[in-house]
Amino acid sequence: MSGSGSASLVFRMPVIAGQQDLNGVALGATIAFNGGTIRDLAANNALPALNGVPSTATVLVAAPVAPVGPAAVPGLGTLATGLLALFIAAGGTLVSRRT
Repeated sequence: MSGSGSASLVFRMPVIAGQQDLNGVALGATIAFNGGTIRDLAANNALPALNGVPSTATVLVAAPVAPVGPAAVPGLGTLATGLLALFIAAGGTLVSRRT
C-alpha cells in the first residue's frame, strides 16, 4: 500500500502463477483494516464501507503458469533395473522414468 499523507491510496496484491479471474474481480462491501487505521487530516477515522466504487467487471486476472525448467533425472543404470522412478520437477510437474 502507498499513499500515506496524500489524497489517494494505492493497494497492490501480487498475482502468482496460475491465479485467474476471467469475469471481473469482486470487491467486498467494506475494507478490513486489520488493526490499522485510515484517517483524514482532522484525525477522523475512515468508515470501512466502500461507497461509489465503479464496476470491476473489466478488471481481469490471468497470470500465466510458471514455466517448468529442466529436471535433473538420474541416467539409466543409476537406479535398479525394472523400477519406475518418479520425480517432481520445478513447478510441480511429475516426471517418470522406467529403468
